[in-house]
Amino acid sequence: MRSFTRCFSFLCTFFLTSSLLFGQVVVTFPSNRIVLQRDNANKATMQIAGNYYQPLDRVEARFIPVVSGWGTGIDWFTVQENPVNGAFSGAVVVSGGWYTLEVRGIFGGNVVTSYKVDRVGVGEVFVVAGQSNAQGVLNPNQSIHEPQDDRVNAVNDFYDNGFSSDPNYPVFSKMTANGHIAPYGMNGWAWGALGDVLAKRLNVPILFFNGALAATTIKNWRESAQGLRTSSRYRMGQPDELFPAGQPYGNLKVALQYYVSLTGVRAVLWEQGEADGYTLYTTRDDYLSDLSIVINKSREHLGKNVTWVVAKTSYTFGQTWQPIIDAQTAVTTTLPAVYQGPYTDLIETPRKNTADPPGFDAHFSPDGLLLLGNAWSEAMNNQFFATSSPIPARNQFAVNAVCAANNALTLAVADKQIYGWNSGQSTASVTVGQGVYVAKTRTPVGNTEFSLPYKVPDRPVIGGAALRDPSSGAAYYCAGVTPLLQSNYNTNNTWNTGAVTPSILGTTGSTYSLKFKDVMGCEYSSETIMLAQRPQPAKPSVKADGATSFCEGTPRVLSTVETNAGYLWNNGETTKDIQPKSSRYYSVKVADANRCYSVSSDSIQIQINPIPSKPTIQANRAIDGSRTVTICANENVELTSSPSDGSYKWSYNNQSSISISVNLANSYQVQTVSKFDCISPVSDPVFVRVNPIPNKPTVNVVRGKLAFCEGSSVTLQAVTTQKASWILGNTEVSNNALLTATISGDYYAQAADANNCKNYSDKVTVASRPNPQTPAITQVGPYTLEATSKLPGSINSWYIDSDTITYKSLYLKPLKEGVYRVKAAIEYDVAPVGKFTCYSGISAPFTYAYDPKLEDGFSLYPNPSPDGNFTLETKENWIDAEITVFTVTGVQLYQGKVAEFNERKFIYLGRLPGMYILRIKNKNNERTRRIAVAPY
Repeated sequence: MRSFTRCFSFLCTFFLTSSLLFGQVVVTFPSNRIVLQRDNANKATMQIAGNYYQPLDRVEARFIPVVSGWGTGIDWFTVQENPVNGAFSGAVVVSGGWYTLEVRGIFGGNVVTSYKVDRVGVGEVFVVAGQSNAQGVLNPNQSIHEPQDDRVNAVNDFYDNGFSSDPNYPVFSKMTANGHIAPYGMNGWAWGALGDVLAKRLNVPILFFNGALAATTIKNWRESAQGLRTSSRYRMGQPDELFPAGQPYGNLKVALQYYVSLTGVRAVLWEQGEADGYTLYTTRDDYLSDLSIVINKSREHLGKNVTWVVAKTSYTFGQTWQPIIDAQTAVTTTLPAVYQGPYTDLIETPRKNTADPPGFDAHFSPDGLLLLGNAWSEAMNNQFFATSSPIPARNQFAVNAVCAANNALTLAVADKQIYGWNSGQSTASVTVGQGVYVAKTRTPVGNTEFSLPYKVPDRPVIGGAALRDPSSGAAYYCAGVTPLLQSNYNTNNTWNTGAVTPSILGTTGSTYSLKFKDVMGCEYSSETIMLAQRPQPAKPSVKADGATSFCEGTPRVLSTVETNAGYLWNNGETTKDIQPKSSRYYSVKVADANRCYSVSSDSIQIQINPIPSKPTIQANRAIDGSRTVTICANENVELTSSPSDGSYKWSYNNQSSISISVNLANSYQVQTVSKFDCISPVSDPVFVRVNPIPNKPTVNVVRGKLAFCEGSSVTLQAVTTQKASWILGNTEVSNNALLTATISGDYYAQAADANNCKNYSDKVTVASRPNPQTPAITQVGPYTLEATSKLPGSINSWYIDSDTITYKSLYLKPLKEGVYRVKAAIEYDVAPVGKFTCYSGISAPFTYAYDPKLEDGFSLYPNPSPDGNFTLETKENWIDAEITVFTVTGVQLYQGKVAEFNERKFIYLGRLPGMYILRIKNKNNERTRRIAVAPY
């Protein structure tokens, strides 16, 4: 049953795609991945040929670069107008590049059929010849460079039939590391590396053939080129001493006379000489003579003066064999169109190929092969490609076809001596069934010329609803399916019912057959079927082995309850159980042993929630190349995750915020959790390194006090064994152990170690208090002086000539005329220093004299007073003075006493306007004044 299920899966696919009609046009040349040799103007003429099976008015084609910039595309152009007899052909000049070829058939002004060849190229073709470092060495313990550029190509075939027949018709493919390079290359060796370099450098595709053979000397090549059997120097005296007839030169001859006919060629790349040094000691002249014969024979057999590039190669057993190198150098000057290749003896010496026997030291390692490929590219420089003469591909001739019986055609070629067909037949004409056929003829010098491939139409096939019983071959359709029978051709069909449409409706129990007639009138018949009906399986059900909404990567299986022969899920899978890979509705059909499908099951909705991408961690401190953040023990670092639409999961205490602040030495990682509770991969770790802090510094006051008057200072000393500095607020104000502080503030001594980790002393508060401003003396009354300033002192010392009066008031009553000065002082009390006094400067001198108008030594002002306030001054310090105020009618309004008139005195009589009498007296003095209150 398991085997049947595998087969049935394929048939299920056929069932689902059987409505696709057979292509009504095919391209038989160029074949996929062929590369035609370009000329030195970067052009090649490319033939385009194929077959068509319905009427066409015109065949068109276009070339589209596979990658933008990989060539110059050609828009739709006509390959052939009004093609006849089912075959078309034409030619176009194509620029160097790598293209997709699209061909379409036009009928009645409409596109009715099309065909595409994925890869075709115009570029560079090389034939490799020589010994093992050309052919490639098999070493299971050594990897070989895998060509990376899509434009590096070969024929993955190995021609080892002793030249008893032609090689297979070539099928071109992308070169691989371990694939063959026809006709005799063992693997990609250095040629894949060379192809990568050249494709990139020249921007064209590259194709290699390889006709080299390991363990061969130049004598072997010369003798076999002359048609002689030649002996191996490595098997002398043994039964297999002789190489097979034609070897080794025959491989090169096949490449030139067979493959190059289709593609053209730029040059033969020669890498040989290792076998001619050790023990054989081939002389310079012998090597030069033999190699010249081989080169001339290759040109004779090709019929063209093919270019050669000869490497300087001789290195074995740890040394260079100079006569061989000299001969390889000399051949470039003694023969035309021979260029100097790379000097391979200078590459990777000693050699490192693990398959070499001890001391042999001949073959390259994988790294050496890359160097070798690059060396070949450097040797074939731009001058080489500009001056060497490439040989173009030969034109292919047409094959004629006529109808034959039994679904066959008879193919023949006019005016050509055919020696064979790719089918193995050797008659001038062949009658053949379905397939692609190529005829071969030879030029006078033995080069194979090929016909354009001709494809015999396939027999018509009845598809659609018609299935075959794998045991009996009977045809049937399934219940629930419309019995639509369909031809694989969309025109020229004739059913046994008389219908001529591509499809018809069938009837259970009826017999059907189909004939197709191509554009030449050749008829092809299908098999005859009798149509039956099979029942439809029951509707299946689907279940999930867990929740239907889950996170990506969670194993989840959908399965059907029923066991059947086949399954078809609506996502294309064909197993009983599936693992859903995308969010969608899933349903399944089941098929029985008759390959009949049920209706679809009820759908089950699967929601696969994406896993958040791997988060990254940023820090507010620098992260070094080892992803480490370094902090000090008294610091924190803030780590922040890249954003999430959900939450966060830190490795540190399972914290869930986007940022965490840490100061522990540890490794920190984070995962993000999406809104669907899907957890991301763990971030790359960030490591936190914590350095210890130095010991706490102390502070000494070495000069002055912590509180002082402005203009003074205090000198502080930081006591520490580390680098000392001082901080005021958040600013470093000194990087020395000693600090002279002149301004107020909170100071800290700072100790910094070699890791720049810091510790701080206790706070040291420095208080600088302002000095009072130097006052000025102003006379504010006839008997009053004032010490004025913006910052007045609390204590003022007055000076009259040589006398000093200390007086806390700002005002002074001068008791005599003279020159006065004043000095202000402020007393402060600042803990822990205590009390101290700051002084102003001494004022400018002020000369005071009595007003002679005030003869009685008493002054009252202002008079009149606008607000009822009056100032009273006496020249002398009256003691126990009594002040009385009367109205003009004698009513007493005010009475007061002044113990001593040592300064100005003030009275207030109210704002009521009027005239009043003021009297002031003591036991020695009495004065009377008329005063007035007169508001403005």
